[in-house]
Amino acid sequence: MPQSDSSEPPGPVPYLIELNIDDVQARTQSLGNLNLLKDAVQATLDWFQNSPQSAGNTDPQASDANADTADGQAKRSVAQATASTGPASNDANLTHGQDPQARTWVDPQQPPGIQTVEFSIAIVGGQTMRQLNQQYLKHDFDTDVLSFCLSEDDANVVGQLIVSLDYAVMQAQELSTTSGQIVTAINELCLYVVHGTLHVLGFDDHHDEDRLEMRMAEKAILATMNIQPLWPVVDDLADIVIGEIQ
Repeated sequence: MPQSDSSEPPGPVPYLIELNIDDVQARTQSLGNLNLLKDAVQATLDWFQNSPQSAGNTDPQASDANADTADGQAKRSVAQATASTGPASNDANLTHGQDPQARTWVDPQQPPGIQTVEFSIAIVGGQTMRQLNQQYLKHDFDTDVLSFCLSEDDANVVGQLIVSLDYAVMQAQELSTTSGQIVTAINELCLYVVHGTLHVLGFDDHHDEDRLEMRMAEKAILATMNIQPLWPVVDDLADIVIGEIQ
């Protein structure tokens, strides 16, 4: 019987990215190409794989905010979600139905050690987001994104993201007014998705240094999608990020 060649590299491992829009389905037609949100997840994972910054500071299981064991190799769960500063917090597992046409498999190279990646993205209205924010984080207000890492181990990354359509529309309008540039809701949602995906991969933004690193990563990732993110004037790191990345 012929022996298999153990030196042959394994085939590509798929990313599964699902998009749920039930909560705001009637309002999403004006957003444009919703597949950009899935592209934002993939772009973040590709950046994570290729960025030298990611090699030393991230582990999908080792975020300080979510560790539940002494060695930091903890499982993260919805109940352990903690709030973050700026675009993204921590997501919840919605029970919305899934759009069959929104499910897609893509086969990029995987970061070392990761065998599978599965993400779901839910677009919800402001009231739903407020309820979820209160339920999981005890914050009684709408927010941009909630994100949760539900991975069982380092090799199989499972992330869930919830983004608020109402928050994105409001923020896009405000940024367009204050900046004089056209900021679209779909681009805002892409920023939220990138930020949430970075959290799932182990980044946090509880300190200025970490927050600046995330802003710079967001800028670099979205540049691959021809999107230039803007942040509110109250974000004291926004000007620094723009200056560093350009």
